[in-house]
Amino acid sequence: MKTHLIEPISLCFGVKLSIDKIKDYAIKHPKDNIYCLGMPVHNELISKQLEDLGVKVLNVNNPESYEKVLMTIPENSVIVFSAHGHDKNLERICKEKSLVIFDTICPIVRQVQEEINRIIEKDYDVIYIGKKNHPECHAVLKNAPKVIFWEFSSSFSVDIIKNSTFIFNQTTILKERLDDVYEQILKKNNDIIIKNTSCRYVDSRYEALKQLNHSSYDLVVVAGSQKSSNTIEIYNKAIEIFGKEKTLLISKADDLFLYKDKLNKANSALLTSGTSAPIELINEIKEILTQLGK
Repeated sequence: MKTHLIEPISLCFGVKLSIDKIKDYAIKHPKDNIYCLGMPVHNELISKQLEDLGVKVLNVNNPESYEKVLMTIPENSVIVFSAHGHDKNLERICKEKSLVIFDTICPIVRQVQEEINRIIEKDYDVIYIGKKNHPECHAVLKNAPKVIFWEFSSSFSVDIIKNSTFIFNQTTILKERLDDVYEQILKKNNDIIIKNTSCRYVDSRYEALKQLNHSSYDLVVVAGSQKSSNTIEIYNKAIEIFGKEKTLLISKADDLFLYKDKLNKANSALLTSGTSAPIELINEIKEILTQLGK
């Protein structure tokens, strides 16, 4: 099958930086007890790669449980905080238990979270649009309790009382998904300051996908985990462009064989990914696709 890779693909800058830091540390300190508090990024294959290096990945589904889990970790262990940011109160617990902190926050996420805190300190109102229980959202709300949280959904209450209110959003939500919401807000109050902090590395993948002629391809394959917010964003947008029947979400390469009948009828496929899909997964998927099809 003719397979076209949509660039950019595989790990984004922030994810690669985070994962490379953890791998490098694990290789240089093989005798250390290293724990990741939650998945370092939302991809099971990357968690497996780290576990093969001796890193213990604690798959905590709800960030509200982080504090409780942290209390169970042996003293003098190394604690990896993920690329999404973390509740700063956890650092106090680490200090009390003599745990070594290894922070791998994405630089872009850090920049957004620091800006929110600066604005809050100046006594402005801040609204944050995000997905409940996502670790990035959890970190923002824990570190800046005065932030007003809006659960991301298809509809919002956009009544703004005060002027000079700043609005931020979770970085893994596509910019286009928020355009209508932000337009409604500005129609009601154009003094609102909208920051729109969607990550350009996520948006660029969607823009590249959108520019292609969908009628020229039989399938589009999105590589990444179902736990990854940005992967699901790309997958849903691919469905809008190409249709449900032509769009596949593949978390591990062998999953392709579940769609063997569909693949055997196809001449061409597009291959894209979320920002936490490892290059090994991309290459395995591409190899299988080239062996299948008409």
